[in-house]
Amino acid sequence: LVTVAPTELTTVGTQTITVSYSGLITTFDVTVKEDIITLTTNLPAESFSQKGSRRTFDVIARDADGNKLPVSDVKVTLNGAAVNPNWDDAVKTSYTLKFTKAGENTLVVNARGKKGLTYTINYTPVAAGETIGQAVVTVEAFTLGGGYIIEPTYVDIYEGDSTANALVKLLTESGFTYSNTGSIESGFYLSEILGSQLAKIDVTG
Repeated sequence: LVTVAPTELTTVGTQTITVSYSGLITTFDVTVKEDIITLTTNLPAESFSQKGSRRTFDVIARDADGNKLPVSDVKVTLNGAAVNPNWDDAVKTSYTLKFTKAGENTLVVNARGKKGLTYTINYTPVAAGETIGQAVVTVEAFTLGGGYIIEPTYVDIYEGDSTANALVKLLTESGFTYSNTGSIESGFYLSEILGSQLAKIDVTG
């Protein structure tokens, strides 16, 4: 029978592990690091106003070594109801909030039950089709030596619309076609654009 003591490492610092088997005993030291978590989002402030009924934001959660935490370690709730992620990659996880209650809403982002952020969002409903803000959209190929394909352009965002829809509308109006994964409504990823304007780009650099 092999015995190991201690069986749990709950104290930060150097600890000695003792292993016993058939009268033989050996020890070795291990270093237990503090479970330091950094947790950030791209939301504008701890308290802010919101006109649109939807808002997508990013969460970046990392451990003490700078590794991104798995999405299962991060919990997001809006007014106590769980919010599921709609995008996850090696850098960040994205969530889309859907507001149904006018006035004060509470958003909580928590990592491993140890690190938490709380936001107060004051939601003002507006009519469908009403302008709720603007986004700056640009398409460029600087790394290929092509400069701007579409110069930085302000586009209006409307209630019930999405930034993905604003992007593809601008591409279409500018004479481009495109391919994507996901959908305009959820998980949109622009994978390709096509158009005669791209012929001037020298992909060899």
